Amino acid sequence: LMSPFADEVAQVVIDERVPVVVTGAGNPAKYMKAWNEAGIKVIPVVASVALARLVARRGATAVVAEGTESGGHIGETSTMALVPQVVDAVDIPVVAAGGRGVAAAFMLGAEGVQVGTRFLVAGECTVSEQYKEMVLKANDTSTRATGRSTGHPVRALKSPFTNAYAKSEAAGVS
Repeated sequence: LMSPFADEVAQVVIDERVPVVVTGAGNPAKYMKAWNEAGIKVIPVVASVALARLVARRGATAVVAEGTESGGHIGETSTMALVPQVVDAVDIPVVAAGGRGVAAAFMLGAEGVQVGTRFLVAGECTVSEQYKEMVLKANDTSTRATGRSTGHPVRALKSPFTNAYAKSEAAGVS
């Protein structure tokens, strides 16, 4: 949703009769009426109860609750705190993001689990073997979140790039 081509892609989804759309990195509300009218099931990834409620009102089929410890674009609340709050707030299925916490997600009321990072190391995944090895060797201090000052936090593996980005962000560089 943060792509400069999001409007065009949203129309392609309709034109190509994509049956299910999972959105992330933003609020899909502006596209949901058209997608729903086209019979498309919409499953937004949400990082807050407020966004979960909004997309549920707009006709989401389900939501994926993704906490701050997830990879990619993230919110501020942990999955363990977010999932039960979203479950209580909406009357549609809630999928918890995070493959390692499957049993915990079900105990929190989720009806499913979204697995993302885990699939990076699958044989079918076309990312480089070097990146797969970095993911496999990662531990509890191997990632960092940047972008909090912009309102668009992202979790990624620590690297020279993310280290420089964090340093620039802390220094107030735009």
